Amino acid sequence: MTDTITAGADRTEAVVDLLRRAGAEVESTILGDSMGPTLPAGTRVRIRCGTPPAEPGTIVAFFAGSRLVAHRVVRRDRRGRHVIPRGDARRLCDPPIPTASLVGAVIAWWDGTAWRSPGAAPIRGRPTRLVMSLTSGLVAVGLAVHRWVGHAVHGVMYAAPFLATRFRSWNHRVRRS
Repeated sequence: MTDTITAGADRTEAVVDLLRRAGAEVESTILGDSMGPTLPAGTRVRIRCGTPPAEPGTIVAFFAGSRLVAHRVVRRDRRGRHVIPRGDARRLCDPPIPTASLVGAVIAWWDGTAWRSPGAAPIRGRPTRLVMSLTSGLVAVGLAVHRWVGHAVHGVMYAAPFLATRFRSWNHRVRRS
């Protein structure tokens, strides 16, 4: 979900803080495809602002820059200070998000006739589940050391496929020379 907020960061933060304290419910439209079949692009969702239960399986809304994003929590740290979210259509998790930065929980989606509960994450094959569990686990272990380590582990995971492709290309050129 990517609703662009045009107000300055300070104003956006102030409005979100008011919505959280009031426990307000807001509606937004999913624009991206990161939530896949669970919440496809164009789906209208209802978000209950406030501190959501940051339990794995909950779909939470948070800001990534000026974009409002809705992803499912796959892990949280032991102290409950950070969550590790991931879009249902993605294999790799997002960077750790402080629970204080969460806008709220996605509590329903509009199917054209009625509001429905978001439901559980789609079931994936065993190899995909293993990769998803390992990657979010590595970020969680890094987060246990320090929040910046968790972010660094996440960055390496996203850069690794690109670097591996570049290395294979470079290695192939070196062998031919």
